[in-house]
Amino acid sequence: MAQVAFDPQGNALAIWERSDGAKPRIEAVGYGAAGPLLANLAAPATVVAGRPVAFSVTLTDSFSAVAATSWSFGDGTTASGAATSAARTIRVEPAPNVETALRIEGLSITPRRFAPVGGAVASRARKGGGTTIHYRLSEAARVSFAVERAAAGRRVGRNCVRPAAGNRRRRPCTRFVRQPGGFGQRGKQGANRLRFDGRLRGRPLAAGRYRLVAIAAAGGSRSPVVRAGFGVLGAPIRGR
Repeated sequence: MAQVAFDPQGNALAIWERSDGAKPRIEAVGYGAAGPLLANLAAPATVVAGRPVAFSVTLTDSFSAVAATSWSFGDGTTASGAATSAARTIRVEPAPNVETALRIEGLSITPRRFAPVGGAVASRARKGGGTTIHYRLSEAARVSFAVERAAAGRRVGRNCVRPAAGNRRRRPCTRFVRQPGGFGQRGKQGANRLRFDGRLRGRPLAAGRYRLVAIAAAGGSRSPVVRAGFGVLGAPIRGR
């Protein structure tokens, strides 16, 4: 009966005893399930632009000879042999993480309760009307703002929906309804501010409770959405 042994890589060795009538002999056969093992990969820690860089590696296989060694450098070029030397263009990109991701921080509105400016254009906002939006960006980006107004709702499952006859017995809740129009700003990295006169599409917001919704976009990436609440008071203040 053959005895079989395996190593952690999946290679196997089978050993058995055979007799031809005169004397027994031990026979064995190996099975190489795993590929060659890579060791001693060598590459310089620093390089000089335009000068060839030397790479080398040692490959071993328990049951068969390594037929060939090939290299791929990620730029469409290749090489062969256990050692090679060539000039390569190496691109270095930061690994994505939360510290470098596009984000908006510290979104706030000062004052949080204000009357909208009733003049014809936003630039006529005077002291006492409108408010100022403050925020910080992790990098320069285009920031888009939308406004949502608080409205009565009914809790249906995990959602707060518009009141209707079919849900009148449901628990009350507050839902936010997106208002027509919006505005934006090309913000710089760091602290930013934007004057908001309390108007959308040329019309002053009605008195009530609202929240500002902001999202930033740059280079095909988008930030998480952030929100800040505010209130609109009474009649608009007329611009000069």
